[in-house]
Amino acid sequence: MRQLLRLLAVAAAVFETMAVTNDLTLSITNLDANRRLISWQMKSLVPPPGLPILPNHTLQGSRDLVQWHNLQFYRGSNLLSRTLNFAVDINSPTNFRFFRVQSSLDLSGRRFVFSQLGRANFAGVNLTGVDFFGANLTNANFSGANLSGAEVSFGFLPFADFRKANLFGSSFIRANLHGSTFRGADASFSDFSNADLSSTDLTGTDLRFTLLTDADLSFARLHGALVDENTIMPPKFFLIWRLVTFDSSFLSLKGLDMSVANLVDANLEGSDLSKANLSGSELARVNLRRANLLGANLNFANLRDAQIDETTQIDPKWRFVWQLHEHGGVGLNIGQTNLTRANLAEVDFTGANLARAVFTSNILFRANFTGANLSNATFFNADLGEVNFRQANLDRALFTGATLQGAIFEQAKMPFVNLSSQLLDDVKMRGATLTSVNFSFAQLSRADFSEAKLSNANFIQANLSSASFTNAVLNRASLNLARLNGVKAQTASLVGALCVDAIFDNANFEGADLSEANLTRANLANANFRNAIMTNTILTGARFSNTIMPDGTRRSQ
Repeated sequence: MRQLLRLLAVAAAVFETMAVTNDLTLSITNLDANRRLISWQMKSLVPPPGLPILPNHTLQGSRDLVQWHNLQFYRGSNLLSRTLNFAVDINSPTNFRFFRVQSSLDLSGRRFVFSQLGRANFAGVNLTGVDFFGANLTNANFSGANLSGAEVSFGFLPFADFRKANLFGSSFIRANLHGSTFRGADASFSDFSNADLSSTDLTGTDLRFTLLTDADLSFARLHGALVDENTIMPPKFFLIWRLVTFDSSFLSLKGLDMSVANLVDANLEGSDLSKANLSGSELARVNLRRANLLGANLNFANLRDAQIDETTQIDPKWRFVWQLHEHGGVGLNIGQTNLTRANLAEVDFTGANLARAVFTSNILFRANFTGANLSNATFFNADLGEVNFRQANLDRALFTGATLQGAIFEQAKMPFVNLSSQLLDDVKMRGATLTSVNFSFAQLSRADFSEAKLSNANFIQANLSSASFTNAVLNRASLNLARLNGVKAQTASLVGALCVDAIFDNANFEGADLSEANLTRANLANANFRNAIMTNTILTGARFSNTIMPDGTRRSQ
């Protein structure tokens, strides 16, 4: 199968210019008064460091842009650097005025077992019968490609693009296809048994005579997929396919399992969903008017933009969750409210009173709690990724088991909070009040504690590599066995801090106050203590190597 990947016509009048089309460049340079050199570079379909796969290139010339002739002779080509050259005599009566590069690629029948092919661009390529068994094809582009009869079992293909691809008769047994898109693809007669198809887009995909035995179709978009009696798929997702593909109003769905399903845009008006399991399901724009959801399991379900009104029968807790999505929670006084297992992602709680509220096992991703009162609130096992806690009152809030990556705590008040063993790399706590907070064993690389109040905080064995403590107050804080590599702590106050066996390699404590601090056996290699106050600082057994002392001298031992 020949594929015209790039087309470039270069007129003689612009020989001295460089023209670019997509990612292939034809470069024109002078050899002498009568000759020009056309050069271009071959590019692998797989970016480094993956396995190089190069297409075949042919330079073609034309006098009229209608008839093209192959020019197979490359002069001075360097295949090692993948540079191809062709010399042109501009005074020749048979010389062509226009040039283009045509590439062809046919990989049918090739074997790439366990190959590293992440981000490969196989768009439109003939891959008939190719063996990708166990290959890493993360983010690969197969749009429009012919993979009929291909072997992709046990492959790792999250977020791959199979739009309008021919997958007829191919095998994806136990392949990881999480997040991939198959819109408009022909996957008929294919085998996806035990494959991970979670969060995939199968809109309009031909799944007739396809095996999906025990496949994970959680959150998969099945809207408009071609399914018939010869399609073998888990009964639950066959039901989901029917609900999102056809009008499903006024159906009896009482007590059925529709959990972790993508029901976006389904019409369930007037349907009986009482005691149904909708846990974790996506319900955006689902028509639930006049529907009965009493007793339904809506734990973790996304109710944002669901079509609910006064005719919808639904338990008070879940109506309130829906209202929070629709109208937000700004300024609400809802202290002690129990919102366990609710999906409240991106809800705005700015300035709300949520003292002693229970958010156990909640999904609160990117929620906004700016200035909210969350004292004594419970966030056990909650998803708090990228949540905004700026200026919030988190006094004695409970975060056991919570996910906090990317959360913002700038200027928050959270004394006595336990964050032991938390993953808090890159966390933003600038200006926060963190008195007596327990950070022991926590991962805090690149954390920003600038100007924070950290007196009596516990950082025992915490990883604080490249964290910032500029102007922070850490008086009497415990940093025993902590990793402080590359820390920036200029003018910080560590009066009476315990830093026994801590690692200060390349740390900057210029102008800091370490009076009465205990640095017994600390590793101070390449650390900077210029102009630091070290009155009564204990340095027993400390290791010095190119260490800058308060007077600017360097000490090694």
